[in-house]
Amino acid sequence: MDKGKALNNLLLISGLFGILLLGLVFDLGINGLATRNAETGTLSATLVWMFSLLELLLMVGIVGLIWLAVSGGGFSRWVSVVYLVVGLIILYTNPILYVTEMPDSLYVVVEFLIPGSMLYQAGGFAAAFGLVSLFFWKKEKDLISEEPEKAGENEESPFIE
Repeated sequence: MDKGKALNNLLLISGLFGILLLGLVFDLGINGLATRNAETGTLSATLVWMFSLLELLLMVGIVGLIWLAVSGGGFSRWVSVVYLVVGLIILYTNPILYVTEMPDSLYVVVEFLIPGSMLYQAGGFAAAFGLVSLFFWKKEKDLISEEPEKAGENEESPFIE
């Protein structure tokens, strides 16, 4: 594996955990503002605007991570598997805790993994990205064997009369 692909793999994995951490921090911030608003009753407008702004920032981070994956020059299949597994763990933690007998200390994560939270949305992104990238993943030799079409060979330029 060349160094460029290894660096891209490392960036994508660290980007995954960065997006998940960003979702968790944003959830904690929104929960703190909601608690403060319940105590004082003066943060209603701030809470509405902050939720929208933080949601936008999370989506910008996700789009940036997708851009890195698409334009980065390829990544290993195991990166897609890590995305898929981490995303599925986040998405299915609540149902698993609901059905099985687990220690009470694990039920603390239920507060942060409720559907609609930013961490839950980031987990959904991770699972979807992992599944789509596994489905459309090509071997590196397939990418090299595809020859790009030469510009101007089959097309007429609209500027030449």
